[in-house]
Amino acid sequence: MTIIVLLKNDDKIHCFSDSRISKKTEDGTKKTTDKFSKIMLLPIHATKGKVNDGEVTSFRGEIGFAFCGDVVFATALYTMSSNMFLNLHYENANAAPSLKQLADGVSNLANILLDDYIFHARERDYQVALFGCCPATGELESYIIEFDKDAIPIRYTAKENPFFDGHPMALGSGSGYFYGAIVELLSKGEAPNIPKILLKGISKNCPDPAAGIESGGYAAAGV
Repeated sequence: MTIIVLLKNDDKIHCFSDSRISKKTEDGTKKTTDKFSKIMLLPIHATKGKVNDGEVTSFRGEIGFAFCGDVVFATALYTMSSNMFLNLHYENANAAPSLKQLADGVSNLANILLDDYIFHARERDYQVALFGCCPATGELESYIIEFDKDAIPIRYTAKENPFFDGHPMALGSGSGYFYGAIVELLSKGEAPNIPKILLKGISKNCPDPAAGIESGGYAAAGV
């Protein structure tokens, strides 16, 4: 899988990831590459207003997209989301689309792909983090899109990730190691607001064979 770390401080959301793509074989987990970016930017172009009245205004921006899990699923979801976000129109809207609306749109597209990935989704926790400055409110927000195994019918859902300044959140198979490393640092008297450079170092040292880093990945979104 992978490790994704989100951290809000300095009026920004910082995102770190490993860069390994791997596959499972009869002999265990094998590396495909250590040079794949799991953090991408989703461009947004939205228009609002009635076209016939000549009152259309437009909004352009971008939000962060980071993923854990199957790379084919993630890239298919990113491509579909990118195409959708570049062609948004709200006839009766009073503002740009909210990050919650965009996250719900991505989760709906994930559910379109669900039929092809249903058995894998039951076995592996595919996760997508959308983060950035909400186009509607101007606030820094993030949403986690993940498989709801308890829902009937089964589906992907988007849930807001509440942020606390200086407190990191980790996703993916390497998250257990990451949180353990944070606890160890705190037990040694380290400050609770772990600096982002330390987060990157912890992520690099993760022993998970599916969460390696050579080139690494990093993105920051802020106001």
